[in-house]
Amino acid sequence: MIKSLIENLYNANEKLELHYDSLFYSFTRIYWNLVIHYDLNHINMVGKKAEVQSILLNVQSKHQIPNTFVFDKLSNELQIFIVNKVKKKCKVNVKGAIYGDTSGTIYDFDNEHEILRFNPAFFSFMQRYQSVLKYMSNY
Repeated sequence: MIKSLIENLYNANEKLELHYDSLFYSFTRIYWNLVIHYDLNHINMVGKKAEVQSILLNVQSKHQIPNTFVFDKLSNELQIFIVNKVKKKCKVNVKGAIYGDTSGTIYDFDNEHEILRFNPAFFSFMQRYQSVLKYMSNY
């Protein structure tokens, strides 16, 4: 999720709000490429899968999508379908976990209107150190 936040810094409006569609498009694309394209398990427990991972694997199986397909190669309709499934499942759990882990210092959110609001100080920090944070989130 942090990498998705970083990727969407410049999609935030003047109130530092980011719509869930942008956020979860990035999140889903990143997750798809890790889970489907690179066959990585996102949970460090044998035999367990994250719920998002299960969603993506089910879509891959149902639509017979080869592992070689990166997310951007899927049809727009299928991308939207997958993003909506992921957004529905994650809009509380994933966002809420980071919100709780950081005591609400990074952002707050409104699930009814599907908007995330960056904390101005953290937004400035993320912009300033974007390349370092992106590197750290990759490794």
